[in-house]
Amino acid sequence: MGQSWQVINVDRREKGFADSGKLGEFFFSDLGSLYKSLHIPCLPKEVDKWLPGGTFAIQRQPIGELSTEVLDMIFEAILGTPKQASTNNFLTCMSLAIGCKRLLSVGKRHILRALISRHARAADCRIVCLGEYADKDDQAPPGMLTDAEVKELETTKMPYERRQPTDEDLAGRCLYTFASELYKEQSYAVRKQNEPVYAFMERIGLVRRQLLKAKPEDQDRDRAAALGRDLEMINTLACTGYYGPEPEYPAGPNVLCNMSKGECVREAALAKLKSQWCTVTLAHALLSRICYSPDPSMAMACSDEVEKRLAKGPWAGDRFRIVSAKDMPQLQGDREWKDVTGDVNRTLRHLWRENEGSDGEEGDGDEDGSEDSDED
Repeated sequence: MGQSWQVINVDRREKGFADSGKLGEFFFSDLGSLYKSLHIPCLPKEVDKWLPGGTFAIQRQPIGELSTEVLDMIFEAILGTPKQASTNNFLTCMSLAIGCKRLLSVGKRHILRALISRHARAADCRIVCLGEYADKDDQAPPGMLTDAEVKELETTKMPYERRQPTDEDLAGRCLYTFASELYKEQSYAVRKQNEPVYAFMERIGLVRRQLLKAKPEDQDRDRAAALGRDLEMINTLACTGYYGPEPEYPAGPNVLCNMSKGECVREAALAKLKSQWCTVTLAHALLSRICYSPDPSMAMACSDEVEKRLAKGPWAGDRFRIVSAKDMPQLQGDREWKDVTGDVNRTLRHLWRENEGSDGEEGDGDEDGSEDSDED
């Protein structure tokens, strides 16, 4: 019958970035959740408008005398690590940043880090699409799991176990079963992030309504104007940025970056492929290279060579992000990015031709000389 597959985020311990089941059943579907989980957002454009306008005032309180390095440490301490980050962390970070332009100029990179942590939850994390037939002896790409993670897999009691696990139980333990039982759905994690903000946004709405009702003679106009600006900034950073259903993204063509190997795929050069449910994207390019299982069964028509290559994907367990072409990060050691769009196009064309009856139109990423030869 073939094995089921599921995309998991090992670092955040999340699953559900794509439908689980036979690979051939969801490979040709819309993979929007997987795409968004890696797509790096940007700050709302209003932030850059706030900073240049007017004078660059410094807080009169002692915090205004702190160096940029110390302020960075304060913002970092507030936000914590991605695993520690919460709604309240971001609200505190945002409230500090709008205190004055200097705080905002320092804090905006930390606010962006929070936006990335929230909206691009899988960026720079270990991502793999695991097959159900993976076993203890070959449960994950070599070197992906740490010794501590392997030990945890072997010792953690599963929800379905009512007694101390036996040797037979432990023999069946592997990352696939561990993730299936204990990893959280990424959509659930996103919903949990929203819960504390509702009361906060209600308070903002109450203050805004009171401000609009107040008469000019009842208040200090300068103070009212300052309060109005603060409310606008909070509303923009919170609603348009952190808590908005869709954050803002940089303009321009996007690129899928394998941060572990220094390889990339250009979306503009992907083959023009369509199924009944979707048009091919960088998410399909990713999925074609991150599968892992000792058994190649995937309920999908393809050659034996492609089947074997898919089952032990060259990118399985690596770290990724999707960025605008102009924002591609610098690699360490003066390395240059290697473009593997041609390799990906050959694989995707083969899969679409065998399963969808079409291999699309020629794209500029179909150059020869890549490390993977065509399987036909």
